Amino acid sequence: MSTFLDIATDALTEIGQVGMGQSVSAEQAAQAQRVANRMLQKWSIQRLMLYLITSRPFNLKVNQQDYSLGATGADFVGARPILIEAAQSTPLNSTLYLPMNILDTPKWGAIRDKGATCSLTGVPSDLWPEYTFPNLTFHVWPIPSAIVTVYLKTWEMLQQFVTLFDQLSLPPGYEPAIVPNLAMELAPYYDMPVSAGLAQLAADGLIQIQKINAQSLGGSLGESRTLATPNLDTPIGAGQPGQ
Repeated sequence: MSTFLDIATDALTEIGQVGMGQSVSAEQAAQAQRVANRMLQKWSIQRLMLYLITSRPFNLKVNQQDYSLGATGADFVGARPILIEAAQSTPLNSTLYLPMNILDTPKWGAIRDKGATCSLTGVPSDLWPEYTFPNLTFHVWPIPSAIVTVYLKTWEMLQQFVTLFDQLSLPPGYEPAIVPNLAMELAPYYDMPVSAGLAQLAADGLIQIQKINAQSLGGSLGESRTLATPNLDTPIGAGQPGQ
């Protein structure tokens, strides 16, 4: 897991401004952070969105199956996840974490007794994320009979690099895209030429991000058609769901 300072150091190394074993100065790091955040703004306009992977706890309510999560969520107010990749459930005051099945629409529809409830010590085994907008809705089964905490492993929008020491848990393909593109953005400030190799790395990195964004992550670009983690090896349009 990298920090932004790691990324800035690698980018400055690419253009010869930091040598092996050398540290980035405070001025260089601050400038790299400003340039990187402007780069993120530019990419967001181009719909080249970036994501962070995080784990968030949510306390489920007794006898409640459906939950709304988002900026105006009825149950949980916070960032709307782009994708729920995995989930775990744990009883109150327990150290036991049990994996939950992430269901799609047909599998949720196949559950006959949707009103089934857990035992007092039981936890839901299944979760169906419904990628509604502006808030995400998720449903659990069986319905909890006691307070239960679920931990959702989610993909969320990376708006900006807040500090130099943020721990960045990035999906595969993102860091190899950010480093060379940040290096290219920084090169003019140091009056450094951009090599053909660096330009190619930067272009290839953006293609990887385009692949991810083209797969309609959990409804981020439209109606959700897949709950799978994006496949970076599949070309755009080659058998993608909904294409």
